[in-house]
Amino acid sequence: MDARRPGLSSEIRKFAASLEPLGVWVDQKRSLNLKVEQGGDHNPINLGYIQRNGQVQTNAVEWFAPEPIAMAYLERLASAIGGSVIRGQHHFVSLDGKAPPRIEQILPAHAETWRDAVRALVSDVAAARSAATELR
Repeated sequence: MDARRPGLSSEIRKFAASLEPLGVWVDQKRSLNLKVEQGGDHNPINLGYIQRNGQVQTNAVEWFAPEPIAMAYLERLASAIGGSVIRGQHHFVSLDGKAPPRIEQILPAHAETWRDAVRALVSDVAAARSAATELR
């Protein structure tokens, strides 16, 4: 990442650490995945993954988050970084209307607004879980 922009890997680590109080952790696989638990027996939500080429893929959020919550997160993130949500088989955030953004287009400039989008998703998930518990 530092070959893309000096200090970028440090910015990514700093951002990931800032998400820890929200319950987000890094799952390092072929890419760096940002995940948060939903609670219960539900799979964790993948908030986005940073590929080795620097692309930030957000299409995985809809795999395990309820659709309204996933779409609200994508809309918040897109708005925060000046992009849009590309709708298709898998929805994702884009800056150019075609491809996912690169991490250096998001961090560090949009770290706070991305964190706000994550915070809202975590709150939405907690509210949905609480509502589901009340219905039982």
